[in-house]
Amino acid sequence: MILKNSLYYKKSLEIAKEFVQSITIVDDKAVYSNGTPVSSDFFDAGEIIKKFSEQSIICSIFKFTEENDIYRIAKISQKSDITVLDWKMTPAFEAVENDNSDDEEEDNRESKGYYTLEILKEVLSSEYNKFKLFVIYTDEIDFNRIVSEIKQVLKSINLPVKEESQYSFLCNSNKITIFGKEAVKTKTTHIKDIAQRAFNYAELPNAIYEEFVNFTHGVVSNIFLKSISAIRANTFFLLNTFQREIDAAFIAHKSVLPTPDDAHEHIIELIGSEIKSVINGALNESITSVQIENYIELLDEKKLLFNFKKDDLDNNSNIPNSFTIGEFKVLLNKGIISTCKYENESVKSKRELSKRVIKHIPKIIIQGYDPTIEKTKLQEHINNSNLRFAKLTTLRKRYLNANKPFLTLGVLLKGTTVAGNDEYWVCIQPKCDSVRLSMNENMHMGRPFMFLSLTKTSKNGDIILDLNTSFKIIYNITKIRQFMFRPTKNGVVQVREVIPNEWFFLDSFGRRFEYLGELKNDFAQGIANSFASQVSRVATNHSEWLRLNSIK
Repeated sequence: MILKNSLYYKKSLEIAKEFVQSITIVDDKAVYSNGTPVSSDFFDAGEIIKKFSEQSIICSIFKFTEENDIYRIAKISQKSDITVLDWKMTPAFEAVENDNSDDEEEDNRESKGYYTLEILKEVLSSEYNKFKLFVIYTDEIDFNRIVSEIKQVLKSINLPVKEESQYSFLCNSNKITIFGKEAVKTKTTHIKDIAQRAFNYAELPNAIYEEFVNFTHGVVSNIFLKSISAIRANTFFLLNTFQREIDAAFIAHKSVLPTPDDAHEHIIELIGSEIKSVINGALNESITSVQIENYIELLDEKKLLFNFKKDDLDNNSNIPNSFTIGEFKVLLNKGIISTCKYENESVKSKRELSKRVIKHIPKIIIQGYDPTIEKTKLQEHINNSNLRFAKLTTLRKRYLNANKPFLTLGVLLKGTTVAGNDEYWVCIQPKCDSVRLSMNENMHMGRPFMFLSLTKTSKNGDIILDLNTSFKIIYNITKIRQFMFRPTKNGVVQVREVIPNEWFFLDSFGRRFEYLGELKNDFAQGIANSFASQVSRVATNHSEWLRLNSIK
């Protein structure tokens, strides 16, 4: 488990502080004190802004006054790194009407947190909020009731809720946690688990940082956060690089290109290369190694075992059975081939050792970090880790505001045979032959696109979509197919959509192909190259004496 005094935690906290830039706090009793004392019944906006500014965080205070604020807050949360919400909030007109009422009469809703629940429903159901931290900062002491009401409301709109700890839970990839205001400390001195989650203004920033670290920490996620922090820090330097002074040259460049539309790809490559330069400048190889070594320090040494079958492996006496933390670090830095002295073994032997180790190390990492994990869930965690990393390295992810896909190299399709059976295809049409298409008298049936056949398999697939969907690529020339598609006016074969986010293509004969996903460029190009090498084989009929003597 993550320990606050560990190097890994300290580095994760440092990275979190670099990353978090903005926080939005919503409270119906926010007032700007201007240095004068503020009653504990109110939220001192001026004081909290100062405390966050000391941590280099831009803190905005939103005073909730009317129901329409729900939608305004939802929009703000999209741009804010962290959102903090008071639990009990009342619109100004209700507060005036019920000024002389007791608490029960004042709360004419089913829940004291009615408006906060409405805000959570709005922000958590938005596609723009993913992996965000939401903090409920309240002077209520019944945390269990708050948690119960939030879960009930979110489940009512079909948002899955997964408990992380007693007063923190995950929903739609976001995290919600409950903190108490300063008054809660004195009210709950007898309830330790609540009292220790109550913070005054000075304590709140660090408490939020710690919660953010608990939510986001990870070897890869820490490296990613540091990369994003570097891009944020260099945003205006990047803007300075792409000033309008280069417009004339860029436009002239476009005008003389053999295919002027290629200028679009050129500028994207330029922007991407500059961003990559920023990341390379902020990161180096040692950062990844240090992150991993710090993480390894957290593992239970008793779980660092190579307890897989070794008897049938070559040179198996050099394969360790167990490791100390230090030895395991050496293995990860040197690699398994060097650690096990396999440099002079055959390619087949190296491959077999690597296959067994790569299946076993995720088990070591997961069990070592959480020795109490149930055996029934262990394989599920291993499969999930392998699947997510495999998808990250091979499948193109579609982020917010991305253009709809079009038919090109690497697009995966699902069709149906005449007999009604499913069939799967990967497009290997070169990208340059997938754009700038035009309909003319010689293309009344559309443009032919080339596809390799895919066979669905339960294991050892070349392409993995999820745990139950993987495919082997059939490179046999007799299995290749061409289908005809008509381009749209913008010169590509555009995906169609009847139901939101359910995309498909129609060929020239009205045959429907379901869009399954798209491979990353380098992976798709590798498939095309492998196929090209298959069809470019040259059959020869030379002297067998000559052929056999040439084999070494």
